Amino acid sequence: MENGDKDHRLETGATSQSQAPIVAVVRGGMGDFCLLWGVLQRLSGLWAAPVEVIPLTDGAGDAARLAAECGSVRVRDFRTVEYQRLMGPRMHAPAPALLECLAAARLIILHDVQHAAELQLLRARTAGPVVFLDGSVPVRQQNGRHITQHWAETLARAGVELGTTGPMAGRLDLGPTGTQPDRVVLCPGAGNPRKCWPAEAWRQLADELVADGRRIRWWIGWGEGPRLQALVGPGEERVRAGTLAERLRHEVLPAGCVYANDSGMAHGAATCGARVRVVWTAAFGADAPAHWWRPAQDQVEVIQPPAVVPSVAAVRG
Repeated sequence: MENGDKDHRLETGATSQSQAPIVAVVRGGMGDFCLLWGVLQRLSGLWAAPVEVIPLTDGAGDAARLAAECGSVRVRDFRTVEYQRLMGPRMHAPAPALLECLAAARLIILHDVQHAAELQLLRARTAGPVVFLDGSVPVRQQNGRHITQHWAETLARAGVELGTTGPMAGRLDLGPTGTQPDRVVLCPGAGNPRKCWPAEAWRQLADELVADGRRIRWWIGWGEGPRLQALVGPGEERVRAGTLAERLRHEVLPAGCVYANDSGMAHGAATCGARVRVVWTAAFGADAPAHWWRPAQDQVEVIQPPAVVPSVAAVRG
C-alpha cells in the first residue's frame, strides 16, 4: 500500500469509534489549512467524529484557531519542539499529552511531510492509522483535478472513502455579518512574491473602483513591505487590527467582493463565505495551475492567463 504496510480499513458507519477524533498534523499557511479543511470537514461529517488539529506553523495555527472559533475543531497547541521529539531518541521523550492525543485518534492525517523518515517514525510511535497527504504532484500528473480530489484518492487507497469524486470546499460559519455591497476589499499580498499581481495594477484597480463609487478596504499584512503599504490612498482604509475572525466578520465578509492574489487571505475569505475574485499570475501558474490550488468554493472566480499579467479590465470583470 502507498501509505504504509498496514491496511487500516475504516468503517464509516461504525459507532464504537464515533467519538475518537480525526487528528491532523498541519504545516504550511492559511491557504493550506483551508484546502485541507474541505477534506477534514467531509470526513468529520461522514463519521460524526470531532477534528483535532496540531498546527506546526504560524499560518496553519491562525487558520486552525479560526476554525476553532467557529466551533469546528479543537486546536492542540503543542509546541513544535514537542512534536519533533517524536522523531528523536527515547531520552528526549515528548509530552505524554501529545502521545495520548495521537494514540486516541481514529485517523491521523499528516500534511506536508518535511523529512522522509517522519511518516514511518510517527507510525512507530502511535497506535492509529496514519495517512500522508501531499500536494507536490507534477503538473503533467494532475489531469485537471483539484488537490482535494487527489487527497481523496490518497485516502481511498488507505481504505478511507469520502464518497465523492468532485472538489471539496470547506466552510466555516462566523455567524451574521451584515452586508455592505459598495465595499470592496483588496488583498495585494501573498506569501510567495511570484503569486503577486503588480502593485501598480492594484493601485489602478483601486482608482477605477473608487471612480465607480466603491469604498475600498485594503487588507495588507504589516510585514508585507513598504511598496504594498504605500498603496493605501487618501480616504481609503485598511482592514482594522484584531483577531483573524474579527477582521473577517466585521471588515471582509460584509463586502460586495474581495480581490486577492492566490494567498491565505483569499482562501480564508472564501472558506468563510466571501465572494472572491482571485488573480492568478502566469509566472506562478506555470508551476501551480489554478485548477489544482484554487479555492474550491462556488462563489470564487479565478482570473488567470493567457495574458502573462492579467489586465485590470479582466480582473474587474
